[in-house]
Parts: sequence; structure tokens; C-alpha cells
Amino acid sequence: MRISGVRIRNYRTIRNEIAFDLPNLLSIVGPNNAGKSNIARALEIFFSGRTHNKYDPKTDMPFGIQKEKTSITVSFKVDGAEPWDSTFIDLHDQLRNLHPDPPSKDAIVSLNLYFNDKKPVYQFFGNVKRPTDGAKNAQYSRVQNDLLDMIFEYFKVYYVPSAKSFSEIFSDFIFPELKADINPTVVSVIPQVNKILSSTSNEINQFLSSAGLQDITTSISISESSVDSLVSKIDFMIADNISTELSRKGTGIQATAIFAALRWIDERKRSAGHEVLWIVEEPESYLHPELTRTVNHLISTLSDRSTVMLTTHSLAFVPKTVENVIGCEKISGNTTLTRFANFNEATYRIKKSIGVRFSDYFNLAGVNVAVEGKSDRSIFESVLKAALKKGFVEASSVSKVAAAKFITFSGVRDLAEFVRVTYEFVSKECVFVTVFDGDEAGVKHRKDLQGYLSNRKPPVPFQSNRDFVSVRSNFSIEGLFPDWIIKEAYKSFPASFKSYSEDASGVVEPFQINDMQKSKIQDFMLDKLLSSDDKSDYQRFLAALTAIDGSIQALLSESSGTIFD
Repeated sequence: MRISGVRIRNYRTIRNEIAFDLPNLLSIVGPNNAGKSNIARALEIFFSGRTHNKYDPKTDMPFGIQKEKTSITVSFKVDGAEPWDSTFIDLHDQLRNLHPDPPSKDAIVSLNLYFNDKKPVYQFFGNVKRPTDGAKNAQYSRVQNDLLDMIFEYFKVYYVPSAKSFSEIFSDFIFPELKADINPTVVSVIPQVNKILSSTSNEINQFLSSAGLQDITTSISISESSVDSLVSKIDFMIADNISTELSRKGTGIQATAIFAALRWIDERKRSAGHEVLWIVEEPESYLHPELTRTVNHLISTLSDRSTVMLTTHSLAFVPKTVENVIGCEKISGNTTLTRFANFNEATYRIKKSIGVRFSDYFNLAGVNVAVEGKSDRSIFESVLKAALKKGFVEASSVSKVAAAKFITFSGVRDLAEFVRVTYEFVSKECVFVTVFDGDEAGVKHRKDLQGYLSNRKPPVPFQSNRDFVSVRSNFSIEGLFPDWIIKEAYKSFPASFKSYSEDASGVVEPFQINDMQKSKIQDFMLDKLLSSDDKSDYQRFLAALTAIDGSIQALLSESSGTIFD
């Protein structure tokens, strides 16, 4: 049994029904905001709605639709080659024959999902009356539920949205499979562990008895029901020159390792007799061209036995076979699909629809500010908003940075890697200002990038207060807070600091915060600053923000209206 086709109507930007076949590999290609992700989400909702319903009519029903319902239909081709198929066909025939006027038998089985408000309703024969006899109607419900159980147990669906980090993909998909392998071994050693724990409890009981508490005894043990919680973390290490955790490698290496691991999951599920559907959004994100080819190969091997549906705006993930490509675009706010007569036509239309802009591959805006992490963006945006509200800065002097899109990374290493691979190209298409911390790591990566880009042929400019801005020299972003707030943070949480000192005049010197405590310290410092009505407390942040704004203006003026649109 395999999925043969999909129909979607009245879901987010999909007002009018769209329909498409689903071969082993399908790439849905189009520009940003065309509705590609809505197609992926609709399919994921179909397979998860029975047990983990995420549908919300307030956000998922197209605006202005009153009397109609969201409808998602998936068609299945049952070839009868496996015993499972025969059982399913027999049950489906039984359901069909329970209708007062049984519909004709079809080689394709269709299952429709619609929603009564938030409640999901599945039906195999949507336009055919169910039996009115009470006993037959109850039997109809039982048979339909048995069929639904078979489908949702047989199909294993993995939805990999572009917003999910590689660490989250590991935790959500790979970690549970590893635990399933480990748990039997853990269970087998429970008697030995409990023997050790029993000895400990006996010693405690002796102490209680010697204290005159003979009626109180303790018992320490592990039950099989608690085994699952014993393994809470598994290290996924990657070794190139140095062995480090997955999250500490570059995003390209992370992506390649994760897709290889997904291939392992696919093999496991197929071997266990399941059909697997992979729904992958934008696999091209942050990939070096060479790694793109590697991931493309891994995806291709996934589709050899399972079904893979991609959404992408990268030509690198467009199959050569035109039947495996669908174009997606939005017309008058409605998502529509386009099919192509041949590969050349598909290539032409896709290039035209996405403008063949390198920056589109990474969802960049016209003006972008790249920072090392999400917390950096949150701090800059919060401080800028407060400074404007309190009248500490003229809106005109920060108007460009206020309107810019902040691009976040998982640290300076990932930020520098992205700039190294893409800046030569994206700098010709949009404004992209990189913000580095002034600490040792920020300075090192900034210097490395300047050396690398200056040696390109032709050299790629990468100048301070134009292409990049460094925050306070020798300090990370926390060093932009006024000294009195930094001192209060250290006084309140001294154990959260790796190093801290003040010079003879009481000025705070470069310091380090433990990585695991950074979020807490940043929140503490930000709350203190936002509560302050002293303009001088904002001085360092405003200097950085106006420098970023000046860099944006410099790049915009140099474009002369011919590079950026």
C-alpha cells in the first residue's frame, strides 16, 4: 500500500482545491510565501490529527470562509501483494457493503479528513449515506476505526520543518529509536542494580533501627516502568579532525549527519514492515554546495524505498524527471500549483518565479542584520524599542536597523561559516551587516573572514562599520550593559561567571559567563536596563545600534539603486 495522491482545500492560503500525485520523490518548488509549507503542514496534520491534532480554525481556515470546512484527502493504492493489503481490502469491502447503496469498488482507496470546529473527522465514503440501522451503524463505526488503526499504524510519517534545529530533529526522531534499542538491555540489568540499591536501603534501615525507629524501613529500587526515564540523554558526536557534539559542528556537517541518521530510521521502519513518508522543508538551508550534493544523494536514497516530499526554492533539489516536480505560487492570495511539460520548461519557470537570487535560498530580506544567537536579537530589539519609547534616541538615526530583518545563528562559528560561504553572493543582492561580539572568539572569526574574503578573486570587501560591526572591544554582548548592572549581576550570581574583575578605578574588565547560565544573566541584565530611565545606561547599546544603522545606510547608498530591489 502506497500513497498515490493528495487533495487539499480551505487550509491557510489554499482556498481552491489543489491536487497532486505523490510519487516516491516530489519536489514542490516556488518562491518564499507561496504556500509550500502549508501543503507540507496539511499532509502532516492528516497523519497526526487522530492522536496529536494541531488544527486550529482561527489560524488554519482561510480568512473570509464561513460555511465551508478544511478538507484534506489522501488516496492510497493497494496492490494486494502483502498479507496486510489483503486484510485491509477485506475490511474496506466490508465497510463499503454496509452502505444501504454500496458504492462501486475502486482500486484506489481515498480517505478524507475534515474538521467540525477543531474536531477531526475521517471518512472513507464521504458522499455516501451510512447505514441508519443502529446495529449496522455501530458495526460501520467499528470497521472504519479498524481501518484507520491499520493505516496510521502502517504509515510512519516524519515531518521535518525548516524551523526545527538539528538538535531538535535528533531529539524528536533519532533519540526515541536509540532508546528503543537500549531499553531491553537496561531492563536486563535491573535485578543487579536493585541488588545494589537493596544493600543501600538495608544500611539505612540499620541506622534507623539504631536510632530507635525499628518500625520505619526504607526500600530503594528501580521498576521496569521507570526504565524509560533512566536514559535521558545520548551524545551524538561527530569526528572530523576533532570529535565534538553535533550542535558544535557547522550547520552543513550537522545537516549531512542528520540526513544520514534519518536514512537509518527509514531502514528500521521498512524492516519492521512499515511504509515511510518523509516531509522535508527546505533541506538546502545553510548547506555548502558540496554538502548540498551529499544531502541530495541521501534524500535520493530515501526515495528509493520510501516516499519523500520536499518543499524548496533551491534548484539543487529539483529532480531531473519532470513528473517529480510541481511549481507552487500564490495568485491573489491563493496558493496554486503548476505542472510542467518538460524539464526545460520547469527550469525556466522556476528560475523566473524565484528570480534566481542567491539570497532567496536563505530567506533573506532586502536589509538584514546577522547576529550570533537568538538572545542577541532579543536584546537588541528590546533595547531599541525601549530607547525609542523613552526618547533616548531619534527615530531617524536608527530607522534602518529598526526596519531590518535580524538573522540568528547558533553561535559565532555558524555565523562565520555562513558569511564565509555566502557573503560574496548575497552582498550583491541585499544589505547584509554582520554583528560580531568583541570577545576573543568574535575577533578570531572576524579576522579569519577578512583574510579569506580579501583573498578571493576579485577580493570581496569586508570592512568595519560597513559590512560588519564589532560591539564593545574585548567584550561579548553582555559588555554593552552599564557597569553597575554587570556588577549587580555578578553580586547576585557569582557562580554564573567563569571570570570577573574590576580595575583599580572600579571599571569592569572583560569577563566571561558560563554558557549554561547566559540566558539567566542576560534576562537579569535586560530587566534592570529596561527599568532604568537614565539615558547614559543605554549609551553602549545606542552606539552599537547607530553603528549598525550607519552600516546599512552606507551599503544602501553604494548600491545606487542598481543592485538591491
